[in-house]
Amino acid sequence: MRALICSVLEFNNPSAQKFSLIIKNDDGVIVYNEKFSDSSFDKTFHLPKEGTDIHPTFIVRTANGDVKRSFSVSRKVTEDFEVTKL
Repeated sequence: MRALICSVLEFNNPSAQKFSLIIKNDDGVIVYNEKFSDSSFDKTFHLPKEGTDIHPTFIVRTANGDVKRSFSVSRKVTEDFEVTKL
């Protein structure tokens, strides 16, 4: 089973101008590219996670330029054990 990281992107676009949303993986490879024109954009993304850390880059491209945000996501696993009989 493949682990997924859940990311939420919100973008306020009051003029409802067309924009592209691009997501790149750690290697700079585009894993998502879609065009939208929503005035209030809110979308949840589930990104595959292979190792312990990922560094996705979200780019919102409008006619006025790019808004680029990079994130570092680390995974921490905690296990709980319950002893039922000694």
